[in-house]
Order: sequence, then C-alpha cells, then structure tokens
Amino acid sequence: MDIKFSISQTAKILGITTDAIRLYEKEGLIHPKRDEQNNYRYYDWEQIRLLMFIAFYRKLNVSIPETKRLLTSSTFDDISNTFDILIEHNRRQIAQIQTRIERLAYFSNTLKELSGNMGIFSLDIMPRGYKMFERVNADTEYKKMKKLLSSPLLSFGNIGYMNYFNEHGTTQRYLSYIIWEDLINVAPLEKPASEYPVLESCKCICTSTTGSGNGIIDIDMKKLNDFCNANNCEHRGYYYAFYAYSIPDGDRIVDYYKVYFPIKM
Repeated sequence: MDIKFSISQTAKILGITTDAIRLYEKEGLIHPKRDEQNNYRYYDWEQIRLLMFIAFYRKLNVSIPETKRLLTSSTFDDISNTFDILIEHNRRQIAQIQTRIERLAYFSNTLKELSGNMGIFSLDIMPRGYKMFERVNADTEYKKMKKLLSSPLLSFGNIGYMNYFNEHGTTQRYLSYIIWEDLINVAPLEKPASEYPVLESCKCICTSTTGSGNGIIDIDMKKLNDFCNANNCEHRGYYYAFYAYSIPDGDRIVDYYKVYFPIKM
C-alpha cells in the first residue's frame, strides 16, 4: 500500500509552509497525485524527497527558474554549470552590495564632517578630484540639470560651485560636478579618469555651512578674515561650495555645504 501524505502533513515533515508547496506546484516544480476515492492531493515519499531538494535550493536563495533547471538537469556537468552561473550571479550581487556600502559610508562620513564643522574654520587640504561637468554661470533649474541628476555619478561625488567673490558679493560662479580621487575606483566613469579635467588638491580654509540652491553660502566674512589674519594666510577670492545634504525644516528645506577657500600663505 502506498504511503500518502496530505499537504499539511508534508509541510510539517519538511518544515516548510503549505503556501510554499502550493507555489512549487503552481510553478510546475512538483506534481502531487490525486486520491482516486476523494480526489484530494497527496504526496508520496518520492515527491517528499523532491520537495527536500526544492527546499534546499530555496534556502540557498536559488530562484524558481534556476531550481527548475537544476531539477531537470540529468548530468553532473549540467548541475555544475548551473552552480557556476549561480556563483557568478552571487559574486555580482556581493559587488553591488559592496558598492552600496561604500556609498552609504561616504554619506555617513560626510554628515559627520558637516555636524562637526558647522560654522567652524580650520586649515585643511581639499582633495584632488576630476571634473565630470562644469559650466560657467550655470543656472540650477532642475530641467537644466536633468542629465546630471539622472546620472549614476550623482551618488559618488558632489555638485559643487566655484564662486568668485569680493566685498560686494559673488562676481562669477561655475557649476561643477566633481568625483573625488578616493572614490574613482568605485565610480562608474564613462571614460578613463585621465581624460577628465583635474581639480588639483590645495591648502584651504574649510568649514561647513548652510546656503541657497545656487551655491551662495551663508558665511561670516569678518570671522573668515579674522581666521586668515590669525593664521598668517590670505584667501584667494574664490571658494568651492560642495552641496552635501538637505534637511527639511518646517515648510522649507535647508541646504548644507562643505566649503573650501583656497589660500596663499
């Protein structure tokens, strides 16, 4: 006499859900038999063994189509080739996860720097970078920045403004998009880094501050000049304001910038 197990009994034996078994049936991975007397589904030992294979593959996050391929492979070579495909797929996933981690770490470090340097001047080195995009007197309307904002590069650098200024305010500005050199290995560049214009590293007065969407920052010029005098240096009349983050504040959004004032000693 054949041993017959109901779907609930089979699920209990295998430690899986009845919904999972129904899914495997719907996808054609398993074909339960029918009791001739009551037409109920039932599973015998061979089907339970098959379900054990399915459950094993699913615990390895093998997809339904890949599981079907494994179940219909009749040679070691076929199964091994499928495993090789799965290995390569998982390696790509690991690389994607690592890229996401690096993005998150970059943003986390940026926020920590912003928090610790708000309104505080210090001497630091602006890192070397590559100019992905630069335009003089660029307007910051979103429709004019559509290509930049939709680019995958947006996650790996900074929208920056190079603003020239004097005692009367800003005289000229450039909109730039910079990929920092320390991120060049994970940035999806369209061409070799050597083909992009370079933003050279230089000694700067650095600070974090708020500003408007066009890179015009909120800065205490007297405090800046006092810092220059105290450190025997002179700013060169321009600065780089790199957009770092925005935080909603009631009905408005506050933009935060990391700012570099190149100096001469």
